[in-house]
Amino acid sequence: RQPTETINRGKTESVTMSDVERGEIVSDGSKTGDEYPEASRSRTGSKRSISEMGRSDDGDGPDAGDGGNDNELDDIELDPEKRREDRKLRRVMANRKSARESRERRKKLLADLQESVESLTTENSSLTTENISLRQELAALIEQSGGTA
Repeated sequence: RQPTETINRGKTESVTMSDVERGEIVSDGSKTGDEYPEASRSRTGSKRSISEMGRSDDGDGPDAGDGGNDNELDDIELDPEKRREDRKLRRVMANRKSARESRERRKKLLADLQESVESLTTENSSLTTENISLRQELAALIEQSGGTA
């Protein structure tokens, strides 16, 4: 499998799908235990992948308009295998995040249901006791009146 490169504060490292499968990659694409786990952020604050880091969205950079930038990042950008690996890595990370959030929602729902069961069980016991008491009181009143109900 082809490695995917990530850049964290000027530090380049290779990330392979086996790293992702072993859980050694954190959500920003860097390896766990990395000295600088933050990924580069764009002006909007969103994380940028390596394929986006070589581009300037505003068009006023030093190579704006010339279209002939032979930068190494452009080679990575154009390599279909690396783009596929990058997309796959992002998809795996997004799926992990979604699964984690789903587990957290399910865990919260289960806790809420357990709390509800406890509350309803307590209320049921209380009402059952009250019902028995009222039936006994009714039977006593019927007996005092000397008749049938």
